[in-house]
Amino acid sequence: MRSAFLLTVLIQNTGAYGLPVSQFAFGDTGLEIAVLYNALTQITGNTLGVVVASAGVAPFRQALCSLLKVPILYATILAILVWYCSLTVPRPLLQAVELCGRASVPLLLLLYGMQLAQLETDITYGSMALATSVQLVVSPLIALGLAWGLNMQGVTRALTVLA
Repeated sequence: MRSAFLLTVLIQNTGAYGLPVSQFAFGDTGLEIAVLYNALTQITGNTLGVVVASAGVAPFRQALCSLLKVPILYATILAILVWYCSLTVPRPLLQAVELCGRASVPLLLLLYGMQLAQLETDITYGSMALATSVQLVVSPLIALGLAWGLNMQGVTRALTVLA
């Protein structure tokens, strides 16, 4: 239950919902910033999230080792290496990645709907309400404080709070 609560509070859905809303509200500039923010939250969610989820059912060392089974960790390392070494990505590979990127939001929405249709839960509504309240009320207040502390302005500030 603790892991489920932490995952609900810490992991943000900035992709399937956040990207279209950011583009609608702030145009292409908003989408560009939201894509960067989404990439960072995906890396966090697919690393820290895996450890937190695994720690709910396994010892911490085993939960940490489960991180080595996550493909996004290796993709991130590869992307940083390609960027740092200024390597050229072959055009066919780049086109395939761009195509997947354009299809990702509609595909995610479809998959979320399929998962929700099969959802069976025995979680008490009190726990769910608390986690949702923290995510929808406390998180934006923290983001607003961080945006103020980092002196963010304009679209960047608004997207930080929105996401």
